[in-house]
Amino acid sequence: MPFEIETDTLRIRPWREATDRPAFCAMTADPVMMRYMSDGIPWSDAMNDEFFARQQRTLDAAGVCMGALVWKETDEVIGVAGLQPLGTTGNLEVGWWVQRVHQGKGLATAAGAAMVRYAFETLDQPCVKAITLPGNQASRRVMEKLGMRYEGVVTGRQLGHRLPEIEVVLYGIERTGGHTAV
Repeated sequence: MPFEIETDTLRIRPWREATDRPAFCAMTADPVMMRYMSDGIPWSDAMNDEFFARQQRTLDAAGVCMGALVWKETDEVIGVAGLQPLGTTGNLEVGWWVQRVHQGKGLATAAGAAMVRYAFETLDQPCVKAITLPGNQASRRVMEKLGMRYEGVVTGRQLGHRLPEIEVVLYGIERTGGHTAV
């Protein structure tokens, strides 16, 4: 089944680099957008290239990725949302970024809920995890709105993450009774 998830207003799909790259690069060039991704340092072209390559590798290997978050009405890329393996834990991680102009509208929560449902109902996952830097209160609020529970502070090394030096908060949600909790 192709990786494409829809809500009433959003679509989450694999990247179409030729058309999606400008919107993605505009996000990664914004120091405020990148404050929790790279300490506010804009990404280089090489970092953007590696992101797209990593998402394609993840899609090929796992059937999911951190894909394009698209506003259905205009087909505009307004962020990033998706699922990916969480390091070497064997769990899937849900994640999102939403362009600043679209923040505060519930879009991260809507995208996150759709991804958690997809993980439970389509991929038959027993649980879904999420991580963020401890100071990212907006993402932590979204995780809590999704019904995720705080599990503690962990390092990238503990997760088998590609960035072993990071320290993040870990949240999780379990599928209950064959139904999603979101």
